[in-house]
Amino acid sequence: MTFKQVNRLWWGQSWHWLLGFMAIMLLIGLGTAVKTTQQHVQNTHESATMHAQAVEEYRKHPEDFQLDGHQVSLAAYNSEQNQIFPKNQFKLHSYMLRPEVPSNNWLYLVMAVAGLILAFWGRRTHYTEFMLSLGVTRTQLFLTQLLQSLALTVTVAVAQLLHWTWIIMVVPKNYQIYRDLPGLFGNNVAIVTISFGLLTLGWLMGQLTDRFWLAGLLAALSWRFMNGVASSYGYAAFFFGQSVIPPEFWFYAHAYVASAVSAGLALIAVGLVWRLSVTWSAEQSAFTRQSGLKKWTMIAVMTIAGGALVGDILFQPFAKSGLPWFELLGMAVLCIGLLGGSTYQQHRSKEAHYDAS
Repeated sequence: MTFKQVNRLWWGQSWHWLLGFMAIMLLIGLGTAVKTTQQHVQNTHESATMHAQAVEEYRKHPEDFQLDGHQVSLAAYNSEQNQIFPKNQFKLHSYMLRPEVPSNNWLYLVMAVAGLILAFWGRRTHYTEFMLSLGVTRTQLFLTQLLQSLALTVTVAVAQLLHWTWIIMVVPKNYQIYRDLPGLFGNNVAIVTISFGLLTLGWLMGQLTDRFWLAGLLAALSWRFMNGVASSYGYAAFFFGQSVIPPEFWFYAHAYVASAVSAGLALIAVGLVWRLSVTWSAEQSAFTRQSGLKKWTMIAVMTIAGGALVGDILFQPFAKSGLPWFELLGMAVLCIGLLGGSTYQQHRSKEAHYDAS
């Protein structure tokens, strides 16, 4: 069977949930944009009482209304305070985080769930088995699902485009004097690549276990750890010294660095998904009977993602510095436990085999 035929058959059966995820992401992009503009309108249209109070305050203390060290009019001051795009938003120093409704957090969640569905839909509906019985190869199915993942990623880009297009069209131009289109473009490229990375994360977790709840838990713990590394000062200081700039600054100032890192990790995950998907079998669900790659990938994921949580719960109260020693200790403890448990189970399995023979 040709790849074109395989692709048509697979899409013909899975289009309903795929289009559902696409519609949700488009609604998220547009809905958060509408909410952001509504909040901006509320901030700029003060009530009569609040406006009178501001005028009275300006009359009494005009020196308090300054921009860049110079006294300005009340109208100019209010205009500056209500800018939709902060000044120096994408600069490494002196940037401001926006108090808006971020669409990307919801998009990340939807993409991670889509990755899980991508891994489980064919198995739970037995459509994968049906396709394999027709002579379809596992690599053909993987490539078809990869195309679906790319379609979902393109939808994220469209959702972000809808988000910012609505804001730019609705908000008056006098409240957009600091708009930085190149910065917005780079920031959204990073959001799209991170979204693809989260989809591959859910897809990868679905290859490690046939239990949906466990795959979801592992994906959530993995994202929790990676988000902490990307946003907290601890790991950056641990590897590069106490004077390092926090990683979250780099996301805004050097979005293409974040994009490259996310894309690299996503490609590694895609490679693992391909290798695991061509050997996946429901009969290998037991931890001790998993293939070598699946077993060690599972141990690595549980050690890093689960160990960080163990460290946060058990050892963080005793931490005396901002360095993440407590999480590393939790990883070490969990890794020893997992390796010990795996070795014990293998030993028991060998004993049972010898007794049976």
